[in-house]
Order: sequence, then structure tokens, then C-alpha cells
Amino acid sequence: MLSKRSLVVILVGVNLLLLGLLLFGSFSLPSVFAQMSARPGDFACVTAKVAGQSYHTLFVVDVPKRTLHAFYPVDGHTNELVAAAPRDLRRDFNRPK
Repeated sequence: MLSKRSLVVILVGVNLLLLGLLLFGSFSLPSVFAQMSARPGDFACVTAKVAGQSYHTLFVVDVPKRTLHAFYPVDGHTNELVAAAPRDLRRDFNRPK
């Protein structure tokens, strides 16, 4: 049987463990940058399956330049990507600067 003192020591240990987990979870990871001059939020990426195709395409939006870039695989069996011509989103959505 556990004594009262042993039970208090176990509860203090559990509380310290929970405090450590709380502090560890509160630290955020550093931001990842796509290039040296970039700031967080300058790029947005998403993959989507192209209609009628068996592969996914990687779409990257360059927010400051308002351009959309698409990268698709050379064939379905390699990881090599080919870049499509970028789209000017300002012109596509007919928005003034």
C-alpha cells in the first residue's frame, strides 16, 4: 500500500510532467522561407488532381507578385516536375493594381 507521502510525491511528479508538456507545446517552430527575401505568408501552395489525369499538380501562388505557378510531373513514374507558364492573377481576375 502506498503511504500518504509516496502519493504526494507521485502527484507532484505527475504535475511537473504535465507542466513540462505544456511548456514544450507552447513553443512555436521557426518560420520556413522559400527564398531569402520572403516573409511568412508570401506564398501559398496546394496540390490538386487534374480532371481526366491520374496525377496531381502543385500550384504555388506568389502573393506579392499576384502570380500563379503550376508544376506537374514529367510522367506518372518520376518525381521530376515541369513548370507551366505562370499566370498573372491581376489580369485573370481583371483587378486594378
